[in-house]
Order: sequence, then C-alpha cells, then structure tokens
Amino acid sequence: MTFSDNSSYFCLPRNRFVIKILLMKGNKDRKRRFFSGECIHIYQKSVNGFILFYETEDILACYTMISVYSRIHNVKILELCFMVDHIHILITADKPEAMAALMRDFSSAYVLNFNSSTGRSGQLLHKSYGNAPKRGDKKVRSAIIYIGNNPVEKKICKRAEEYRWNFIPYILKPFPYSEKRTLRHMENSIRKLCKEIQECRNRNEYLTHDRLHRMFCGLSDRDKEFLTDFIIMKFWFLDESTMTSYFMDIKSMTEAMASTTGSEYEIHESFNPEPDTAYHEMASVIKKSFPGIPVRRIITLPAEQKIKVFSFLKQTSSASFSQICRFLHIEQKRSRSQIPQHQDITPTPCCNTQQDVEIKH
Repeated sequence: MTFSDNSSYFCLPRNRFVIKILLMKGNKDRKRRFFSGECIHIYQKSVNGFILFYETEDILACYTMISVYSRIHNVKILELCFMVDHIHILITADKPEAMAALMRDFSSAYVLNFNSSTGRSGQLLHKSYGNAPKRGDKKVRSAIIYIGNNPVEKKICKRAEEYRWNFIPYILKPFPYSEKRTLRHMENSIRKLCKEIQECRNRNEYLTHDRLHRMFCGLSDRDKEFLTDFIIMKFWFLDESTMTSYFMDIKSMTEAMASTTGSEYEIHESFNPEPDTAYHEMASVIKKSFPGIPVRRIITLPAEQKIKVFSFLKQTSSASFSQICRFLHIEQKRSRSQIPQHQDITPTPCCNTQQDVEIKH
C-alpha cells in the first residue's frame, strides 16, 4: 500500500462494522488513527498569534462558512468555540476526506475573505491543525467541557453559558440576545436584510466580511443584536442533541462546565496567562476612534501610523506589549526594530480624531 504525503487510509472488519482508519500528521509529527464516526477535537490557530476575529461580523463570516461547508461535506459538528486567535471544533465524520475537506475549504474561504476585506496578503491560519480523536464517553465529555470553558479560562466570563461564541446560550434559548420578531413587527430595512440572509441560506451561500459590514452598517445596537441572532439561527448547524446526550441534559452539561475545566492533553494548546479581555478593550477603542470602519483594517495601516496606534492602545487599554503586537499583526520577532521598547513608549492620543491616522473605507 502506498501512502500519500498527507494521508491515506485502509479498511478492516471489526464487530461486523467496517472501520476506516486514517493515518494523519498530528502534533509534533505524531501519526493518528481516524475511526469513522468517532468524535475528533480540532484546534485551528492563527500564525504568530495574530487576531482572527475583531468583531461580530468577523465571527459571523467564519460561522456561516463552517455552516455551508459542513453541509457540503456531510460533517457533523457537535461543538464550536471562537476565540480571538483560534477555533475549537468537535466533529464526527464518516470519511477522513470529509474532515480534511471541511478544514481546507472553510479555512481557505475565511483567509481569502479576510485578506480581501483588509487589503492584506499572505498566510493567516496555520496550514496544519491540531486534532485529537476522543474514544469513549468520558473523553468526549471532557472535550466538550474543555471547549466550552475556553472563554472562562481566558477570563472573558465566569461561566461557559455567558459566552456568546461557544453557542451554548443558543442551545439554552433561541434569540438569547434579542427579542424574536415576526415579519409584521419588523421595520422594512430589517425585513429586507432578513430576506437576503434567508436567500443566502437557501442557496447554501456563506456571508462574506464585506456583505456583513454592509448589512450591519448604520443599524442600532438593538437591531444589530437581533440580526446577529437571526443569522446564527438561520445558519444553525450544531448537533446539540448529540452533544448534550453525553450528559443528562443541557442543565447538567452547564453545571459540569461550572464544576470542572475539562482536559485536553493531545492538542497541546499554547497557554498564555494574559486575559483576552484586553483584545475586546482595544477593539472598542478602535471602533470609537474610527466609527463605521471595520476594526480589522487597522492591521494594514502604514508602519508610521501603526506605531502611533500602538502608542495610543498602550495608553488606553490594559493590553501588554505582546497583545498589542498580535492585535496589530506585528511579528514580535521584528517588533523591537519596528516599535520603541515598551518601557520607552510615549503615549500619543493619535486616534482621538481621524486626522493623524487614516483608514481607507
């Protein structure tokens, strides 16, 4: 049998079932076996720890891409959690090619759209991703708890169900951040947007960064919350019934998450003790300084203007030197030659107006 560079698989009988086994490159070039239908914890991170998701429209773009490609490749997703610089996914797939195709297609779509919407180029996500098969209910339960508790570990919230982007609030209650509206009670502008979103879902077409920015631009906070909930529910693809079946019910699951952090010894996720709340602080500062412009476009500023923004963020947020580098997509290996030493930075309130720093629409 000839193995390809990436993967290959063979079949063997076991208890009257045919089990496909995939030999994949995992962490540190370890080879892993893929059993058809088993749960796999996937960990996809950005290059250099750069920020992937600055605001809601970034996450919704990626969410709809995963929704579309999970249906195309017939991959069942039990759990999903978006963090600022990485993604956790718990999936089951009948074929190894399906899992690989899902990761390839949604990753490629996100990077292409992100780059197009910011004017950047180059790699954004690592080409390889961490993966850890979970055999047995105990290991699956621990993985579910670990993924759900990621925002708790990063000090974003106190309980897993308080974090929007692990989607547990949506399992507990549809439209958890807004009031569900009927067509009769929608303003005409919102009705048109909902129709557009429904048409995209019917065509199994994801929402791009630019399209989402156009949709959200000019909406009130109340309407933004509703539209976010509407998109999530229309593109819903998470198999919450299978996920909660590893516990007595959803309440038991959330209580288990509150009592333990779960464990993951095979992914080797890098640990950074700095809280992720600093990234949300910086995103809020940029939003106020440059209203109406996607926060992600801050990364393509010219070097001189980026240094001014660096100093301003150092003054106006609790972010560390390394966190600001990741936020602005500055490689830390080169940052000492591009930016003054953090002890010597003189805060410059350059972003109080758009005169000193200009981001193109």
